Amino acid sequence: MSIEVSTQPGTVDFSALFYSNPQPMWVFDVETLHILDANEAALRIYGYDRQELLQMDVLDLSPPQDRIFVEHLLPSMRRDREVHYRDMRHITKSGVVIQATIVSYHMEYKGRAARVIYARSIDDRKELAGRLILTQRKLLHILESTVIGFLQLDPDWNIVYWNKAAEDLIGYQRVHVMGRNLWAVLPEMRHSDLYEQFERTMLTHKPADVADYYWPRQRWFQCHAYPIGSGIIVHFMDITHKRLSRWALMEKVDQLKEISFINSHSLRKPVASLIGLTHLVSDGIIPPDEYSQINVLIKECVAELDEVVKDVNRRVSDEDHFQILEHAPGVFNFGRMVDGAVKEVELLYRPSPIVVKNNIYRDHYGICQSIELALMYLIDNAARYSKPGSRITIETQVMDQNIVLSVTDEGRGMTADQVREQFERMNQMRGISIEMGLPKISEICRRHNGSMWLESAPGAGTSFYLRFPLSNVAQYIVSGRTDFSVYQDPGIKVTFDRMHCFTRADWTSFHNKFTIRDGCELILSHITTHNNGRLLNVNKNVVGGWLDACNWLVNDWFPVAEASGLKYLAWVTSPSTFSKLSAQYMMRELGSGIVAREFDNEADAIAWLNSIT
Repeated sequence: MSIEVSTQPGTVDFSALFYSNPQPMWVFDVETLHILDANEAALRIYGYDRQELLQMDVLDLSPPQDRIFVEHLLPSMRRDREVHYRDMRHITKSGVVIQATIVSYHMEYKGRAARVIYARSIDDRKELAGRLILTQRKLLHILESTVIGFLQLDPDWNIVYWNKAAEDLIGYQRVHVMGRNLWAVLPEMRHSDLYEQFERTMLTHKPADVADYYWPRQRWFQCHAYPIGSGIIVHFMDITHKRLSRWALMEKVDQLKEISFINSHSLRKPVASLIGLTHLVSDGIIPPDEYSQINVLIKECVAELDEVVKDVNRRVSDEDHFQILEHAPGVFNFGRMVDGAVKEVELLYRPSPIVVKNNIYRDHYGICQSIELALMYLIDNAARYSKPGSRITIETQVMDQNIVLSVTDEGRGMTADQVREQFERMNQMRGISIEMGLPKISEICRRHNGSMWLESAPGAGTSFYLRFPLSNVAQYIVSGRTDFSVYQDPGIKVTFDRMHCFTRADWTSFHNKFTIRDGCELILSHITTHNNGRLLNVNKNVVGGWLDACNWLVNDWFPVAEASGLKYLAWVTSPSTFSKLSAQYMMRELGSGIVAREFDNEADAIAWLNSIT
């Protein structure tokens, strides 16, 4: 028996599709439910021969417990001519239950209302789904066991995946970050190259590679960000050891250069003197009664030579000590660290009386040994440049979410030229030194995203300041709590002075190249919006230097600002010496396209801007 379907030219022969289809198909009478015809695939898969199957009705193909469900469907199948899709269970002649997706639709079969059934096994689909689940589990196992950090972000920057390595590298457990905005969780990262690269990937849908320093954990990360259908995926790895090893090698090279310089200059003088004196004696030029005098000179040369050799050994030893300490960030009590440093200095050097004020006994995350060593050096330095018996004061305070540690002596102080020289040394503007001195201490502060500066005047002593910012991640590591936000961006307020018709920028607190970059973009927006070429830049509440931003200001920002209409700049400098020196250095490098003047007070700056027509 075959299905009789008349065909027209250009139409598909249904009977050919029915009998040759590799999936089981049959036709049943919607009134009697008897099976009227079936294809070879149905006979093969269900295990019946044709005569057996044609003696059955469609209920016989369902397991007994499922037949009530099929009977419930019959009224709608008899009433309408819609196509139905359902997942059902069928039973073969041998009793095997199989899962199938059933597609049924109405047709006329020899004048009788019937439905064609197309049965597609979903066991293969389930097997494929199972394999996909297994693959996903294997992938998840790989992601959770690797040392590479993985995180996934949706288009709104919400964290949708955060693996175990990300927990270890960043510091946050995933339970405290999932579903939260990345920049709310890690506000410290907003002022970094990582932020700019991630933003670019999200906007342009192009992958990006970047290496940057993540200061809350004292680590360098190599990051790769790439777009997905919605959002981006970031994977990153710790390259701190590689970076520090490379820097250590470069510093060793510089060390050898300086030692070579010392050997050719500092050692040459005493050695040459010794050679000359011994020749005088050996050649009999010096009479015997002058031997004692020559002996005194020889002792002086030997002592000078010994001092130079000790200095070289000390510098090499100190430099190695600094490199070792770079690898040990952790939680420590800041106040106890200060007490320990003072006690050790007192035992080793017995310097002038030391007074500790406002010591802060709070847990802090950082490199304890390097901060302690820097403090000990500054105490020793203060003692060497102070009068015997004069006091050395150590003070700790929290300023705008930063721990600021100061060491003040009552020595002779420094001239303006000497302060400028120290400013240049700390910022490594005059070459690299292997000396364990101010450049190295300044580098310790930078590794903590902080800074170092000093204040001094002739006859008024000298104060050295070390700044170490707090961070959300550090406080989380210390306390395990997330219900706080200790990290705050240093401030800038930009307004348009309608009375005097100029843009005004008021900066406060501490700054670096990233915070200055954000602030300057805000200034640029105001200059463009108000189409005004005059800027009053007020730094009177800025503390410490920001020389690392100068090159970006000179080479990148000011050319754009000039093209946007900036013509006149009145700069009110800070009473903080290093802030003022940073501004002066930048203004010396500034091109001639913008007329810039430096002022000590606002009144003179405003008067100058008002005098410009």
